[in-house]
Amino acid sequence: MSGDLIECESGLLPIGSAVLCLDLVEAVFQQALATRSLFKRREVLLPDYEPDCILHRDEELRAFAQILAPALRGDRILNAMLFGLPGTGKTVVARYVLRRFASVARAQDRSVRVLYVNCRVEGSEYKVLVAMCRGLGVDVPSTGLAKAELYARLFRAVDARGGAVIAVLDEVDAVYRPGESQLLYLLTRMNESTRRGKLSLTIISNSVTFKELMDARERSALFEEEILFHPYTFEQLYDILKHRAELAFRESVVPEETLRYCAAIAAKEHGDARRALHLLRVAGELADRAGAPQVTPQHVDAAIAAVDRQVVRSALASLPIHAKLVLLAVARLCYQRGSDPTSGEVFAYYARLCRERGLRPRNERTFRSIVANLDLYGLVTARLESRGRYGRTRRIHALVTPEEVEAALCSER
Repeated sequence: MSGDLIECESGLLPIGSAVLCLDLVEAVFQQALATRSLFKRREVLLPDYEPDCILHRDEELRAFAQILAPALRGDRILNAMLFGLPGTGKTVVARYVLRRFASVARAQDRSVRVLYVNCRVEGSEYKVLVAMCRGLGVDVPSTGLAKAELYARLFRAVDARGGAVIAVLDEVDAVYRPGESQLLYLLTRMNESTRRGKLSLTIISNSVTFKELMDARERSALFEEEILFHPYTFEQLYDILKHRAELAFRESVVPEETLRYCAAIAAKEHGDARRALHLLRVAGELADRAGAPQVTPQHVDAAIAAVDRQVVRSALASLPIHAKLVLLAVARLCYQRGSDPTSGEVFAYYARLCRERGLRPRNERTFRSIVANLDLYGLVTARLESRGRYGRTRRIHALVTPEEVEAALCSER
């Protein structure tokens, strides 16, 4: 090694630069040791935290518990759907009730098995089936089997186990493809080919239009029970933030004006409690790192800028290929023209993008649902416009740039 270089994990650096780097890192660690954190229990604000008390969801808690309760008597429970906008408490309610249900079932020695699968985490229909099989103790490979064989093994496992199996598919939108996916149809038909074991299915969807994507056979089998989660109001969001802040932060660290500010922002964005809690946590992190005595609305403003960049990147990366192409069509038309295109113009451009990539465009009904979901995720805005005697059309505006969408599309290659 030459005399003016030092080896480190990232390669060779000039000694002066390496020493400066080490000094900066050491300074961060020493500051952390020397200062008292604003946080008491940071994990209380994380998305995977499971609270012991759920505010403002009494009716939804009761309704889901009533759906599951017959299994404690040995009866088959009905298929169900929990749906509503993101951040309205669907997952936290489902996991809370399932946890309590499993505890009562064990105490009563009931033959009930709960399978909870996050479809967005699994990422594909195949991996959802793998997770369900493994949840029943069936060792299946992560890749390589035909889907028909996976379904067959899952069916045999449910029947061999006997009793009730409750499968909860969270964020099912992430893997369901209208007109292509057989996941929901085959799972709801499973009990026709089993004798001892019975499967009950609960799906959780962020889309209030999810039912419109399904064909009549799926709808008739699946929607036996429905629970709609309405957006939280400002007052409800404030209560939730206040309760979590008392658990997460030291006393007097988060003033009321900061909590109200976070609640007001989230109330304007579809009443999203997850967004409110995330903003509060990031604002707390920024205040903590700056050595501030309190978390102020200014820290919330800084958190909004940081979170929005991260959310957009994450949302774009998680979109299915056809949703990305629809979004790219909107973004390009908006930026090329300087005005918002109609849905018909977007559909034509989207179809062209599909043909360029050797893909078959979705039909107009599915296209409309894709636009609705993009609007839901805050990536576009879609508004109805009257055209007099020519009827109405929908104008679509992109909230992201073509470059951002194109960068997300590169991950598909």
